[in-house]
Amino acid sequence: DGLCSCGAHGLGFEYVSYQNNPSKRVLEPYGIIHHAGRWFVVGHCRLRQELRVFRLDRVSAPVLLDNGLEKPEGFSSARLLARRAPLFSDTTAH
Repeated sequence: DGLCSCGAHGLGFEYVSYQNNPSKRVLEPYGIIHHAGRWFVVGHCRLRQELRVFRLDRVSAPVLLDNGLEKPEGFSSARLLARRAPLFSDTTAH
């Protein structure tokens, strides 16, 4: 969880879902984690207004933004991914 150095900054990026749908996202990143051979970024998605996990190989055009939120105390990307592991098999990550 300490790998994300964005601090209190938001991260804007373009994303392509597993269904090949493009979207623009703004994320308040909490951490970066390696799972099942892939890298993921975990954080609060402003578009969906909820905690989301994004595969980094589907992210493009990242931009560091000036505003963001702090990571919730006690948050663990590893624990989140472990609870959602069946969702993140080879092709199903958000």
